[in-house]
Amino acid sequence: MFWQASGVQEFVVKAFLMEVHETRRPDETLRNPTWFSAEEAQQRLTKGREVKYAHELQSVIDRALERINLHESLWAKSPEKSQSRGAAQS
Repeated sequence: MFWQASGVQEFVVKAFLMEVHETRRPDETLRNPTWFSAEEAQQRLTKGREVKYAHELQSVIDRALERINLHESLWAKSPEKSQSRGAAQS
């Protein structure tokens, strides 16, 4: 949200859930990515924001965590997982 002389202008922000398998140093020398736990991300994203927007950002992270937990639960029950795990151990 931005304050302008003509009033408040709101922008839609799209968020995407991504699964990270590994990290590496960035190619760009001035980039310094920082990773946070879900709880710390919620704290940092909501700091200094209006309550309405703080709650929206918190709920985005909550929904992402729900999706991750669902995915992990389904993956644990998947027959393909136990077959591939058994083949890898042979």
